[in-house]
Amino acid sequence: MARASRGAAKRCAAAVGAAHRAGARPWRDGRDRGRDRRAGGGRRRAHDRRRGATGRPGPRRPGARPQPSEPALLAAGFAGLAYPRWEREFGWRATGTRDDELSGRRTRTVFYESRGERIGYTIVAGDALDAPTGARRSIRDGIELRSLRAGKTTMVSWIREGHTCVLTAGDLHASTLVELAAWKGGGAVGF
Repeated sequence: MARASRGAAKRCAAAVGAAHRAGARPWRDGRDRGRDRRAGGGRRRAHDRRRGATGRPGPRRPGARPQPSEPALLAAGFAGLAYPRWEREFGWRATGTRDDELSGRRTRTVFYESRGERIGYTIVAGDALDAPTGARRSIRDGIELRSLRAGKTTMVSWIREGHTCVLTAGDLHASTLVELAAWKGGGAVGF
């Protein structure tokens, strides 16, 4: 399996973190999608002005629903992987999704919220990336995870069925992200 360079992995992780920091709560109605006046009209919302280094706003679509046949998974998926449903087990509710291209790779992020905190779960299309340089290695329930702090953002990455997955959060400790990343949902979440 071909792997991207460590530099590409670190750039992708940094871009995912920046996209997460720039994100806002998902749209509550279908009327105004926060269009920028410079881009053709409409009023700007406060969250549209809070853009990070990527220049992208937060989630573009509402949160994913549970999979009817498997309560541990969301109906949303990407690159052949379903996203976990953490609401029952951990209290993290899926609130929005967005698609991006970061370092030449297609990605999809599902945003989750709990008690005023938000995390982003990004799946990167294509072959797995190498772990970012300087990331701390840990193993949880047989899964190798890499955690990294970049500024105010905590990131945990791991490989799931050949794809790189990245969890990002602002004020959460890496141990919380590691616990979420390694959750197998009674075997429903494939690794």
